[in-house]
Amino acid sequence: MSIGSELDAALAEIPAPVTPFDPSTLQGEITALQNAVAALQPPLVIPPVIVPPDHPPVIQTIPTLTFFVGKPQSISLLAFCSDPDGDKLTLSLSGTLLPGITFDGTSMNYDGAGAVASAPANQLFANDGKP
Repeated sequence: MSIGSELDAALAEIPAPVTPFDPSTLQGEITALQNAVAALQPPLVIPPVIVPPDHPPVIQTIPTLTFFVGKPQSISLLAFCSDPDGDKLTLSLSGTLLPGITFDGTSMNYDGAGAVASAPANQLFANDGKP
């Protein structure tokens, strides 16, 4: 064997040059794989939430409240109020109360000892906590 033939044999054993990897050549396969995965997942469906409109509280006509000296009494004002939507109500009262009369957020309370007199009308407000 000559040196030339030995060199040829050695060169023949050297692997062919490796082509550098180019990821862009796989873009079609990647897109196809992403589409296949997306097809396996059920679509996300978010149902609409329909919120009914809020209806304001209703206050019925309240008769004149009469208290008698020596007779403690409590009259529920909440009994005259309602909310069409069933919301919990918060009551408030405007004006000045006579001595011996208090308002606890739901009722007018008379201690039975306060002076009896007539007073200017108070105004009752009912709030359901919604605009």
